[in-house]
Formats: sequence, C-alpha cells, structure tokens
Amino acid sequence: MKNKNLSLWGILGLVIVIVAIISWFAFPSWKDQEGGVWQLLGIVAVGVVSITKDLVAIAKDVKEMQEKEALKKKQPSSRAASIKKVEAKGERSVAIGGSAKNAVIVTGDNNEVAEKNKE
Repeated sequence: MKNKNLSLWGILGLVIVIVAIISWFAFPSWKDQEGGVWQLLGIVAVGVVSITKDLVAIAKDVKEMQEKEALKKKQPSSRAASIKKVEAKGERSVAIGGSAKNAVIVTGDNNEVAEKNKE
C-alpha cells in the first residue's frame, strides 16, 4: 500500500512538472514576471490536483453505478417480488392482489375475472 501511494504521488508530481513545462513555453509572459516560475508551479499544482480529484470522483461514481446494475441483474424484478398469494374463500368472496398499477381480481372459486392495468 505504501509503494502504491508513493507511485501515485510520483505520477501526480510528474504530471505537474510536465504541465508546468508546457505552460512555460505556451504562455511566455511567465518568464517576464518576478517569481513567475513559482506562481506557475502553484497554479499548475492546484489545477492538476483539482482535475485529478474530479477524475477520481467520477471513477468512483461509475464503479458504484456498475455495482448497482450488477445487483439489479441478480435480484428478481420488483413486480415478481411484490406478488403475494391471495385467497378468496366462498362463492361471493373477492380478493384483489397486485400493486396499484396492476390488480388481478379473483373470485371465490379461483376464477380470474379481470386484470386492470392503470398507468
């Protein structure tokens, strides 16, 4: 773990140096200012660290979304999980089972009378 953190800091430092060198030649006004090198390094460090933080956050969000999708595929659908066995005893009894969107009406002799789909 220690070597991994050390290598990540090394990579981050290398990126800061590379971006600073590119910026030094791309924006020549840094050369004219007193302490321009240090200002440039400070600004580049803040920018690189900020972008790295955002990229790490995006990677974590993508990983969480992929894990949630994998869990959804493993679990039964919510409709299948919400269906309950309903009984209606007697000739004139009526039982209603299902969700608010889908209702199945069953008579006492277990005949399905109607299925209503409300959307």
